[in-house]
Amino acid sequence: FLKQIWPGKVSVILPCESKKFAYLHRGKKSLAFRLPAVKKLRKLLQKTGPLVAPSANPEVQTPAKTITEAKKYFGEKVDFYVASGRLKNAPSTIVEIKNGKINLVREGKMSKKLRKFICN
Repeated sequence: FLKQIWPGKVSVILPCESKKFAYLHRGKKSLAFRLPAVKKLRKLLQKTGPLVAPSANPEVQTPAKTITEAKKYFGEKVDFYVASGRLKNAPSTIVEIKNGKINLVREGKMSKKLRKFICN
């Protein structure tokens, strides 16, 4: 499934029961992963390894479309920002894989392509 959707605008929530990663999942016992379509970002990941990053917005807030907007949300809590100009696209699709089923959490740019996989 992941090979068919990545790289792309799809975040995948996977179970993470380990207490070792509680500081990341903050009690939710799951983590979202993404392999970006932007080649420059994938090259960065090849050099750094996995990065922990927030979405471009706090939950229930409108996604930031510029670095300035993102900085208003996160300020110095984020180590660095990647400039890509003003974002014009719809937010990413979010799916959750749980108990062997794929469920749609948020509609996004890739939702139509994923319909054949989604249970709900």
